[in-house]
Amino acid sequence: AVRCGGALAHGAPRPQVAGAELVLQWVARRGAASSMPTPSSDRILAWARRALGPPLERSEEQNLARSFWQNDWKRSTACVGRPRSSALETFRAAVASRAPLRSTLLYSGYCGVLTSAFSFLNARSHHHHRGHHGVVGNDDDFLWASANLAMEHVCNSHYLMQGATGFLASGLFLMLSLRLNRSYARWWEGGQLYGDLLSASRNLMLTSQLSITDKAVAAEVSMLAYAYVRCVEFHLRQAEDGRYVEVLRCLLSEPQLEALLASPQRPLWLAQHLTSTMSRAYDKNHVKNVRLLVSIMADIAALVKTTQHLHRLQSLPEPWSYQRHMHFTTQVWLSILPLALLPSLHVATPVLATAIGFVVYKLDDISLELVNPFGLDRSDLGICLSGDALQQETLALVEAYVRQCDSAGIEDGGKVREEVWETWGGKPPND
Repeated sequence: AVRCGGALAHGAPRPQVAGAELVLQWVARRGAASSMPTPSSDRILAWARRALGPPLERSEEQNLARSFWQNDWKRSTACVGRPRSSALETFRAAVASRAPLRSTLLYSGYCGVLTSAFSFLNARSHHHHRGHHGVVGNDDDFLWASANLAMEHVCNSHYLMQGATGFLASGLFLMLSLRLNRSYARWWEGGQLYGDLLSASRNLMLTSQLSITDKAVAAEVSMLAYAYVRCVEFHLRQAEDGRYVEVLRCLLSEPQLEALLASPQRPLWLAQHLTSTMSRAYDKNHVKNVRLLVSIMADIAALVKTTQHLHRLQSLPEPWSYQRHMHFTTQVWLSILPLALLPSLHVATPVLATAIGFVVYKLDDISLELVNPFGLDRSDLGICLSGDALQQETLALVEAYVRQCDSAGIEDGGKVREEVWETWGGKPPND
């Protein structure tokens, strides 16, 4: 500042005076100068390895799910053109969920009771004939005659019952197919959005290394970009506080960690912290120009936007009236189905009706499982595996960046040595 003031006082040429005025304006900006020395490359690498090197701890449930996802991926890539699983594995997968099995067991009991009553009445009607069209004199005979008349009505209305069940089956399976397609669309959209989140995180890492002249700040932004993806993973799976501390203990101070844990939307708090980090870097003249700062902020905005879409997929339920109506239609159709099958199948009715009921209950269970694809079920997305891969990529990226800066003539603070510019024919124009 004294040197620039001297240039203004002694009548220096106009370009030098203009440059001196810009320097004076920069020094006058709040927080423009940093009193902390730039960390060495060895310290930055040690920091990155401490923050990104150790793998995260997992519970037994998480390890089982991760092992299944990894084996399933290996089978899918190795069994191209061949069946991915045997008949026994397919059967185990079909009966893995208990909810449709319980519903099917209850429905099988219902079909068995109807079949037993129908068979008993049919056998009794062949051995005991009542005169005068069932007009009898005591209550027991009246009850048996009423039951026989109901059985005869079911047999005589066989085709009517089949038509009613066929009409209900058309509407039911139409609703089931629409629900299953919509659930699969949500599952697929969740995978696409999480891929967009990973891409935005990698873009933020690369853009920060291009735009920020301080190696320590660029490495910090890269590691915070990875930590943001982990926070989104924990937020979607409603993980405990210890998981956040495990990832961010080397990147945030204790007051910052407490503020993060107190925030209702933890990924949004980390995005705000990224924004504050970029603001301080720009105030300290660690960003090359404002256009690169805008590019970095666009990457942060992409992270926030993708996170909001993922949160919408997780928290938005199905329409309540649609669920109730579909469940009611399912129960009505399954209740009438044995009555339509009894005159033709007799004692074989529970077998076929139970198989049909299991298919219906299983389709409903699959739809419920695919609605939220971010859990630990076998059909959910293995987002933790993507996070592990991103962790290794971030560590390799930061190490390569720091080493390239050392070997390419980049001094501490991001300045290029003069001999490097001479190799390329001089410095570029300052825009």
